[in-house]
Amino acid sequence: MALHDEVSRDNSLSRPLAVIPAVAIARPVLDLLGGPRRAARVHSAFSRAVTLELGQRLVALTCPAAPIVPNGISLACPEGRPTLLGLRRGQQARIGGGEIVFPQSGVRIAAAEAEEWEPSLSFHVGKVEAATLAAGVRHLAAILIGREGEHHVPDWLRLLCVPEPPAVNGASRVGLDLALCAGRLAAAIDELAASLARGDQAASLVSTRRLAGLGPGLTPAGDDILVGVCAALGLVACTAPLRPQSARALSRLRRLIAETAASQTTALSATWLWHAGEGEFARPVLALAQALAADRQRAIKEATAALAELGASSGRCTLIGLLAAGRALAAGYTPVS
Repeated sequence: MALHDEVSRDNSLSRPLAVIPAVAIARPVLDLLGGPRRAARVHSAFSRAVTLELGQRLVALTCPAAPIVPNGISLACPEGRPTLLGLRRGQQARIGGGEIVFPQSGVRIAAAEAEEWEPSLSFHVGKVEAATLAAGVRHLAAILIGREGEHHVPDWLRLLCVPEPPAVNGASRVGLDLALCAGRLAAAIDELAASLARGDQAASLVSTRRLAGLGPGLTPAGDDILVGVCAALGLVACTAPLRPQSARALSRLRRLIAETAASQTTALSATWLWHAGEGEFARPVLALAQALAADRQRAIKEATAALAELGASSGRCTLIGLLAAGRALAAGYTPVS
C-alpha cells in the first residue's frame, strides 16, 4: 500500500493518501471511473463492501472475500473492521480520472492496473442446448427440493424459512421479518411460475409487483427472487435452436420484470434489478448459470452452495427464483424443431 499526498484547492499538501489498487472493474462502471471527476458519497458501508452514490447510480467497492457484482470494483484490500477501508456512510468522495478519492479518510483507489470484468450472462454461457439446460435445472431441483425434484412441487415456505437441505452448505437462519412475509412470497412465486409457464406477460408483471420490495433489508427477499427469475429468463433466451421471436420475447420480459420491480424497492436493490434486466449478474450467479448450461453436476452443486452463502438470505432467494422460473420456462418454451 503506497502513500501519496492529497493536494488541496490552494495547492497546499493535506493528509497523505493510502493508495489501494483495484484489481477488477465491472464493465458497466468503466465510464464512471474513466470519465471526468465527479462528486460522490458513501451510501452504505459494511465489512466486505462499500457502496458509493452518484446521483441515480451506485458503485460497489468490494474486498476479495466478497464476489464482484455488475456495478462493482474489486479491491486489493482485506475485509474491514468494522467497515471496508474504515469508510463511513455519508462521507464524500470523488470518482473519475481513473481513481476514487476519499479525502476525509485519506484513501485513494487507483485503477490503472485493474482488469475489466464482464457481468453479461450471455457472454459467459454463449449458446446453450435446450436439453442440456433442462437437465441442469433438474439437477438444481434435486439439490434444493430432493431427488424427485423434477416432478415434486417445491415447498417454497420450507426453502425460505428453514436451513437448506444437507446438499447446500453454509445455510443460515432466516430472520423473523422474512419468516413473517414468507407466505406472501411463496404464493407470489407460485403465481409467477404459473404465468411464465403459460407465457402470460401481464400476469407475470402482476406477480412481479407482489414480490417487488417484499421482505426486510437493503435487498428485500422478493427482489432477490426476481433477480433469479431474470437469470433463468436469460439462460432460456440463450438456448438454441430457439425461435428468434421467442428469444426476443424472453429478453423483453426480463427487462419488464426488472423495471417493474425496480420502481418500488430500495435504491441498492433497484440497482441489482436494473443490471439483471440487462442480463448482468454477480459472479456467483454467473458461475451457477455456466454450470446449469453445461449440466455439470458437481459444478452445479458447488455453485449452488456458494450462492446460498451470499448474504443472510439473498443467495437462497436468488436460487429460489432461478429454480422456479427455470422449471416453468422449460415447460413453456420449446426449441424449434
